[in-house]
Amino acid sequence: MEKEKIWYLKRLKLFGGPRAEEQIRELDKIAHHKQYLKNQTVFLPGDRRRLVYLLKKGHIKLCRISPQGKSLTVALLEPGEIFGEIEALDNRPTASVAESLNALEPVTVCEIQHKDYVRYLHQFPEIAIKVLMLVGARARQMEARMEDLAFRSVSSRLANLFIELSEKYGEESPHGIRIRMRLTHQNLADLVGANRETVTAFLSEFRREELITQNKGYFFILEKDKLNMIR
Repeated sequence: MEKEKIWYLKRLKLFGGPRAEEQIRELDKIAHHKQYLKNQTVFLPGDRRRLVYLLKKGHIKLCRISPQGKSLTVALLEPGEIFGEIEALDNRPTASVAESLNALEPVTVCEIQHKDYVRYLHQFPEIAIKVLMLVGARARQMEARMEDLAFRSVSSRLANLFIELSEKYGEESPHGIRIRMRLTHQNLADLVGANRETVTAFLSEFRREELITQNKGYFFILEKDKLNMIR
């Protein structure tokens, strides 16, 4: 198990340079494994544990929650990503952070206590800089998602989403570009900010036009160029 955890930590996008091995060893000392079931909530606003999470296995959706309680999926996280890093450093109650994390499938994460995380960043300030870069990239992703909601039609948002998924999670297969995570119609609807019935109707249209197909819960992109024309 310990060798497996070290191998996993090496996959994180945080390490590099002459101190990489030392950084990994020290992080291994403070990271603790935990498993979550499909659809189980990993984090909710108001969670006062102030943990940092490193995703080891599976996929998690990051949702932004409005004051009225409406939820919008703004990002999908894959193995090797870190999350909860800002909340762990914020001195205010985490109830002010309107985000939640939910498992799309059985997942394994490594959890780090706030005090250990802060001490680790003091020990390795170069890691803190990389964390800030990851936070900035995620903020830009959320801004782009909000712009989509404001300026694109549902069909355009859905086509754009498939392009994004193919670029981040796609792998070539004999049947097209396979998105390597199972996504339901509701998952897609949450990502494009539309109701499930509308998304299902556009998915049927995309299938009729042979732009996409679906098999055993996995989506396949057949005509990426034509999807680009819709977006």
